[in-house]
Amino acid sequence: MSIEEFVKLREAEAAIHRVKPCNEKWEFYYDETGNCRKFRLKEGGNFNNREALSHYFILGGLVFDSKDDALNCNPQALISSLGLQANVAELKSHHLCPTDWDFEHFIRQDKVTKIIRWICNSKANIQYSIENNLYFALVDIVDSLNKPEMGETLFSLKDALYRAANAHLDDFALFLSNYGFPDIVQTEDFWLDLTYTLDDIAREDNTFGDDSWFSILRNMVKDNARHPAQQENILITDNKKFELQDTYVPFYMRPCYTFLYAHHNFDEEKQIIPQMSGLALDNYCFVDSVNEPLIQISDCFVSILSKILFFFDSKTLNEIEEYSKNMDATSKQNFKTMYSLIVRADAKHKFLIHNVNAISVLADHEKKWNIVVS
Repeated sequence: MSIEEFVKLREAEAAIHRVKPCNEKWEFYYDETGNCRKFRLKEGGNFNNREALSHYFILGGLVFDSKDDALNCNPQALISSLGLQANVAELKSHHLCPTDWDFEHFIRQDKVTKIIRWICNSKANIQYSIENNLYFALVDIVDSLNKPEMGETLFSLKDALYRAANAHLDDFALFLSNYGFPDIVQTEDFWLDLTYTLDDIAREDNTFGDDSWFSILRNMVKDNARHPAQQENILITDNKKFELQDTYVPFYMRPCYTFLYAHHNFDEEKQIIPQMSGLALDNYCFVDSVNEPLIQISDCFVSILSKILFFFDSKTLNEIEEYSKNMDATSKQNFKTMYSLIVRADAKHKFLIHNVNAISVLADHEKKWNIVVS
């Protein structure tokens, strides 16, 4: 893409979200967690990486109003206060606590407290992008319904498909693998079979039989199956067979064109670097984290966020309420500090937080945040 095309893209995204394009000369620092490299279906309906179903990809970290603010924030003082062993070359997220400790122990660790408190008290804001791998893999099905009038209801339809597929994952994965998704050759058969699959879910599972958005989705898929001439199959054909996610490079590109006048410091990722080379964008660099403590702190931040979201996803609302009743003061304060960082970032600019996720999951996360911080 040319720089002019990137400019048009950032303006279009800003218009869709009803915000002004950001022209600030901010300084960003990033690390990632949950990079499964490749996320694929396997013949017979399995996945090459089951952990990618339960853990989000997150790219994020810190952002400062200026390079001077970043240079003067003294991250080394924070790292020195953590009491790492003398032979540790750099701070890594696994230094926060032993890997076999459960979340309840993790969230009240002194190192966790010090890191998020330092971010909160510094001139930094947090920023991150999240991808739910399964949701991302499925959305092209709804986008292929060729109903331009759907507008914002599109997200509710994508959510309905995601919820159904996630609740009946083995059966749905088998259905997709039978057609080599997302490289479908027999598209007419695919849409017809999809109607049967969704009808089976509605008949066997009352949760979806009584779900209005799922009912709308079923009817739209049936209409699509009945009218092959109206089918728009570009997104689900001529792709690599079984390849659901082959790169996260768009998540590296997005902040570079969204915050076009900022500078972006990414941790060195050997798979990403060659894919970014040759872009018209020149406002980024890849840095060895050993030499950049702000990337080390970013690594810890995205790890803390990832662990919190995994904890939320592994518990029901009732379980989170029960946990919150018995929570110690340190854990409560750490949740409050993390949530305040998210609220502060969202208030600074809507694009500092980017979620590719089902709206029901986002709503569930918000409810659980409210419980643990109240």
